[in-house]
Amino acid sequence: MTTSFPDFLQKLTPSLAIKSIRFAASPDALSFRASYGEGKDHVEKEYNSLSNFKKEMDKVWSRFSPESVPQLDISVGDPDENQNQLFLKYIREKLKALKSPLQVNIFIMRSVKEKEVMEVLQLLDPDSVAVIRISKPDTDNRNCQNLFGVRQISKLPQWKNAKGVIIMGLKMEAELSAFFHCENVKINVEKVTLDGFCELKETFFTKNHMRTFEVHFTEFENAELYFQSMFKTPANKTKDRTEWNIQMAYSLARITVVLTDAKFMMTKVSANDDEEDEDS
Repeated sequence: MTTSFPDFLQKLTPSLAIKSIRFAASPDALSFRASYGEGKDHVEKEYNSLSNFKKEMDKVWSRFSPESVPQLDISVGDPDENQNQLFLKYIREKLKALKSPLQVNIFIMRSVKEKEVMEVLQLLDPDSVAVIRISKPDTDNRNCQNLFGVRQISKLPQWKNAKGVIIMGLKMEAELSAFFHCENVKINVEKVTLDGFCELKETFFTKNHMRTFEVHFTEFENAELYFQSMFKTPANKTKDRTEWNIQMAYSLARITVVLTDAKFMMTKVSANDDEEDEDS
């Protein structure tokens, strides 16, 4: 149920269960959205100026001192870079002012700049972030000629502790090894190299914690030849999709490898997973 902002403020106390919070900067407005309570209650409001946004958000922050928010979503999509930086500065100041780092299970950041992601991510509780999702802003109005990278954020403990990373919709240049600590990965990169893929294959086949690794790419030269050489006869093959199934002799895990013209994906199913499926 949608509630008005005044009604939300009346309900807002330290005991109110906040499920998700979203702050967004777009060409037309700044916005705030929160879902809360036991049902599907949510509040949403737009602001035509940063001063009005800050004035009402100050009321929100003053009425509760959150230790944790299951999902924090920040979108930075104003073509006015000065406006973006003032917006992010305000968010960072509020996070820094908390008695302890905010515990966030799912962190969503819609930005074209690694630095912006890093400056917020590093303020969150490093042991709480399980999933990191990065994408372009809802309004694609920011001019950024540089490829997105993860060289800096991959050094953060928040990144290293995350079990899942999703980066889609951005032109990204990154080493696949920056994601090897994760259980589940879904990313979009400009180029995949044979060396990078071989390192991924070796790691995925030997590390038990890795479950899925999906890579959408712009360029992966001779990918089909490499895959055929590595995985031999496919289990299924169509015009647009080739699939290999590999049974691991020592771990009893089964690995499925799928290749198309624009992506590849590796999925690992353990013997325990198969037993659970049979039980269910």
